Amino acid sequence: MTKKLLVGWFNEFLPEEQNVFNKIKTIIEKNFKLSWFVNIETPAVERKSVLLSKGGEEVSKQIFWLYWLSQKCDIGKKDYSLHFDLTVPLARYIIDYYNEITFPFKRYQIQKVWRWERQQRWRFKEFYQCDVDVISNKNISIEIESETILSLMLSLTNVLNYLKLNEKLELHLNNRKFIDYIVSYFKLNDVKDEFFWLLDKYYKISNKEFESQILELLWGNRNKMKQILDLFENMKSGKKINIEGVSSNDELFDLYKLYNILNELREINALSDKLVIKLDPFIVRWLDYYTWTVFETFIENRYWFGSVCSWWRYDKLVEYISNKHDLNISGLRWFGWSIWLTRLFDRLNGVWMLDKIKEEENLVDVLLFNVSGASSLYKNKIASVLRKNWVWTEIYTDADKLSKQFKYADTKKIPIGIFVWEEEEENNKVKIKDLEERDVYEIKVEEVVDKIKELLAKNF
Repeated sequence: MTKKLLVGWFNEFLPEEQNVFNKIKTIIEKNFKLSWFVNIETPAVERKSVLLSKGGEEVSKQIFWLYWLSQKCDIGKKDYSLHFDLTVPLARYIIDYYNEITFPFKRYQIQKVWRWERQQRWRFKEFYQCDVDVISNKNISIEIESETILSLMLSLTNVLNYLKLNEKLELHLNNRKFIDYIVSYFKLNDVKDEFFWLLDKYYKISNKEFESQILELLWGNRNKMKQILDLFENMKSGKKINIEGVSSNDELFDLYKLYNILNELREINALSDKLVIKLDPFIVRWLDYYTWTVFETFIENRYWFGSVCSWWRYDKLVEYISNKHDLNISGLRWFGWSIWLTRLFDRLNGVWMLDKIKEEENLVDVLLFNVSGASSLYKNKIASVLRKNWVWTEIYTDADKLSKQFKYADTKKIPIGIFVWEEEEENNKVKIKDLEERDVYEIKVEEVVDKIKELLAKNF
């Protein structure tokens, strides 16, 4: 495994790792486009007043303030910071372009964000985030939810397939309003925050520790604890929850409708053997603009690995920020999810190493060896023909011995070599060598692209 350099928890990779990272990013982006999400980018810098519109002091602890920029700005512009996520900047974007956007607005962003995270494994101060959001001026339908979720599942499945990891994904669904009802029904309002915090810790602590802490919240009431745990167990098994005062038509049970639709759609989308869908009362989001249904995705039976992406539905985020800026935008509904790409890659690389993938991924397809005879102009002509046809081509420029050039090609895992001497230039030909099989072919220049692509297809 190549060594990964960490400088103050800012990530950087060696070329082989960067190549794999870029391909994962490309796979995710292609899947976003296939589902007709449009791409936007927002500036890395946002106004402090926007970033703190929701979350206040808690969010301020995660922000990188741009003091130098503040010093150089006019008095009215001294509140700029690096964005800590892509959600709040999108809310500001919606406000700025409200009259020019067609709703529902389906957008994706893949950008770096900066967070003043507490230093620990798999957390970085600078990382790529992949976001998809649907903003509608009507209620978000279950059809929009299910289409978006399946698009994401297909993206992650394609990533695992590319990495040759025979792992399943687990999609865990919950509903904040359902948990709020549990709090109200069991009279836990005085310890609501502690209860939510404990649910959020469920996969990070042992069952014994979880039961001990929930019993403490319930003042030792074991009967009430058993009722709550039985209720949660029924939910996890997919059974309908029967609670006094909640009918089967209640909005809480939209969760079950979504659960059933997703199970039907995964068959159509060829995900049945790659995706497990579970109802899960322990998936809880803290920020108070999250409402309705929330989601987390795990690698099957690897909860210690952590969530690989998250979703949420929330209302009034844009409205809240617009009110802060004397604008009147109401009725917008929001559904979105996020993949913390840098964190995901680092976890995959740390657990499975990905060495095999890095060994198989060549950064260059063809090396033009430097042998005496042919002119530099002729070599550049050949390289130009290949590059115009999207063949990654490198020209060896130093006058080294052939043995050293072969070692260079082997180190960089370059599969094909091209040799041209004076005779080849006179006859408008090249000699192609399959550096894996050692076969040599003499080809006219106009046929070189087809032959190279044939050899690449055979080897890769």
